[in-house]
Amino acid sequence: MQVVHIACDEAWDARDTIVRMSQDEELEALVRARRTAPDDAALALRHALALARSGDEAGSERLLVEALDASPGEPDLTAALDRLGGGRARGAVWPSSAGDARRSRRSSAQGPTRGEVVLRRELFVDSPIQSVAVGQGGKAFVLTWHSLYALDGEGDLELIATAPRELGLEDVVLLPGGRILLVGRTHALTLIPREGKLQRVQRSFSYSSKFAVGASGLLYAAARHGRVDAHRLAVPSEHLTVCRTEHDKTGLAIAPGGDLVVAIEGSQRKNRPARLLRLDPLGDVTRFEVELKERSFGKTLYGPVVDREGTIFMGFPGLEIFARDADGEPVFEVPYVGEPVALAGERSELLVAREERSLHLLDARSGAVRASWGSNFFQLPTVDARGWIYARRGDDLVAWDPSLPARPALEVPGVATRAWEYVLAGEGRIYCFPKLGSNAEFVVIE
Repeated sequence: MQVVHIACDEAWDARDTIVRMSQDEELEALVRARRTAPDDAALALRHALALARSGDEAGSERLLVEALDASPGEPDLTAALDRLGGGRARGAVWPSSAGDARRSRRSSAQGPTRGEVVLRRELFVDSPIQSVAVGQGGKAFVLTWHSLYALDGEGDLELIATAPRELGLEDVVLLPGGRILLVGRTHALTLIPREGKLQRVQRSFSYSSKFAVGASGLLYAAARHGRVDAHRLAVPSEHLTVCRTEHDKTGLAIAPGGDLVVAIEGSQRKNRPARLLRLDPLGDVTRFEVELKERSFGKTLYGPVVDREGTIFMGFPGLEIFARDADGEPVFEVPYVGEPVALAGERSELLVAREERSLHLLDARSGAVRASWGSNFFQLPTVDARGWIYARRGDDLVAWDPSLPARPALEVPGVATRAWEYVLAGEGRIYCFPKLGSNAEFVVIE
């Protein structure tokens, strides 16, 4: 994998080399310069930053994605693209199963406030639904065992691509540049828009229990053989091992700037402490590495959850919930009430922890419990742009305004009686997908 490093002091300010020019003159000069050096990554970065300053975020994103195809994981290019959209498609309402790349389960759009079912219709898909993501304008991308569909707000389906079942693809992620990633435990398929078509880039890898993907142009997979491998999204190539983990009980997330957070499980029986690391996108620089307690992460591991400042939230079942800041320094350690799964509140100032039959709201700076709700909760909660928390409670959908946690701000009874999932869809809507025999139902709530 070819890597091009850029000197930050030189790259971040185009005015060091293009002085006293108007914005248009600066862009014209950069275009001319790039014609003579189209493969110069530092020049591509200057051009992308100038486009972003001019308000052309789409053009900036396009240049950065192209540059990262040539130099995947380059830290300065990755950080610039991360600032535009957090490693996800710009404007996407719910771009992946975890929401954003930081696994905060936050949406960029406001959720329902009326609590009314406005549409209910059957979906005739070819097999059970595995994952749903939502882009701009309420357009959903529905992954089944065999296919990827586009779904509009009226419930009309369009086949986008086939997804052979033998690949075992389980998640759909909407990435910068209009790219769509379908990923499973041993295979990944990237759909890249080129010349009006979707080019398919398929790759296979060692069985991996967790993955993370952001702005870097790399897919990170925690392999069973005790390592974290980085795989290029745009072209097939050999993987790059960025971290050794000893085993596969490892959590991954993307931090601000496109860095990789790696949480490695410990063991009391083997006297092995858990470890927490933050690495640059290529694994060349360790921002920090800290040893934690000799404890496991439990049967399931959702996190790490990372906030906009780089604070990392995790828990050891039965022992504690803890937070570490962007430098790896302790923020708090408090008794365990559930696994950290989301960030709520208008400014992400609250941490949502989930236990089997309860949800808890903690202060994200002190760990103090602010509210608790007990019930038969299914599926992980989601959080809208206001910081409201939406959860499936039995057959009902409920939401809480964290500033008034005593009672739900919204209740929608009887959404469905069987297994169902939901996603925030923008424009004050939620899409629900109850299972209906071999097919599915599509329910819209406003």
